[in-house]
Amino acid sequence: MRKLTIIILCIFTLVSCKKDEGTVPVLSFTVNARNMGAAAFTITPPVSDSEGSFTYTSSNTGVAEVSGNTVTLKGIGQTTITATQAASGGYAAATATATFEVLAQGAPLKLGQWYQGGVVFYINAAGGGMIISDQDIAYAPWSSGKLVIVGTTIPQGTGLVNTDKIIAYMGGEGDYAAWWAKNYKGGGYADWYLPSVEELAIIRSRKDLIGGLKESNYWCSTEYNSSNTGAGTPISHAYFITFGPYLKDSANFTNKKEYDGQTVWINNTFKEKFRFGVRAIRSF
Repeated sequence: MRKLTIIILCIFTLVSCKKDEGTVPVLSFTVNARNMGAAAFTITPPVSDSEGSFTYTSSNTGVAEVSGNTVTLKGIGQTTITATQAASGGYAAATATATFEVLAQGAPLKLGQWYQGGVVFYINAAGGGMIISDQDIAYAPWSSGKLVIVGTTIPQGTGLVNTDKIIAYMGGEGDYAAWWAKNYKGGGYADWYLPSVEELAIIRSRKDLIGGLKESNYWCSTEYNSSNTGAGTPISHAYFITFGPYLKDSANFTNKKEYDGQTVWINNTFKEKFRFGVRAIRSF
């Protein structure tokens, strides 16, 4: 009987300890490649549900050294950056790693590279492309209160024109997605804008290369179904894309795009009712 009691107590102790450890958060971690000669930079923390603090280490200090959350480039090559998150609340400690590459000066640009104030997410045949801000710049509604037809369009390459049209209709300063994107000054550049729905779909398909994108909804600069709305009829909806798991059956989504072998589902919702994430992009 005494032996059985000891076994039961041991099992109870193990279960209790496991429970007290908390849930291990899933970390999404990317450190974007940079060219040799670039200034030291601050690591963008992994995306995590936990609020625990992070510490970082570099496996190859000949390529990059880490002090606190600052990375200093030392040489061309690759190193593994390890992020360790402390336990917090109901979450246990966790670690994640990311390969960080230091490229030669003048090396061809690659997807996922930090460049001119953001992260490269698209490169065309001529060597130009598009960059996304390396942080969320706002959490805002699409509209400042005006539900007007501004003639925005869907295709890749129309985000800037869409953004300018929206601001022309909405006017002045305001807490709305296009205004936040247009007024972003990341990297010292002043030509940022809100992506069109196709540009946002490309971003969604390459979110793991870009890094730092939350599993939430993001606005684009394209209104929903504007071409099929009668002249003068207010449009209450705009397109958005979720960057988390798709929670609905695909038949309930408005549209879909195919990029990099991935299906990106697109939906629409009220312009004023919801606040979604805003990322700005710029062309080079």
